[in-house]
Amino acid sequence: MSGSTSPYDASASAIGYLYQLRYALLAGLREFSTDASWSVSVEVVDDVEIVAAGESRRWQLKHRADGKRLTDSSADLWKTLRIWSEAIKDGSLDPSRTRLLLLTTSTVPAGSAAYHLQAG
Repeated sequence: MSGSTSPYDASASAIGYLYQLRYALLAGLREFSTDASWSVSVEVVDDVEIVAAGESRRWQLKHRADGKRLTDSSADLWKTLRIWSEAIKDGSLDPSRTRLLLLTTSTVPAGSAAYHLQAG
């Protein structure tokens, strides 16, 4: 079966999960290396969450193939916003103590909703 893919191929999911694990470790070391009491979780309340000093950072990580774009009609964008909105609504996320981040390997077109959500 060389050259063909199975309909049950999970390699894309595995790549995404490994991306989450690696990013969680990197983010924890970068952002909280001076705080001895930080914790990290993967695939619990978000793809990655790091908590330190009573503050939380939650990431939705979207690892996509080269050439993919995060447009206004992208399911990745709207699913992320829905997850965060529902968490705020049900009280499981306090936006005054939580920084929400969407990190993608996709291109973000100028003028799109995602473009206007970027820092700076």
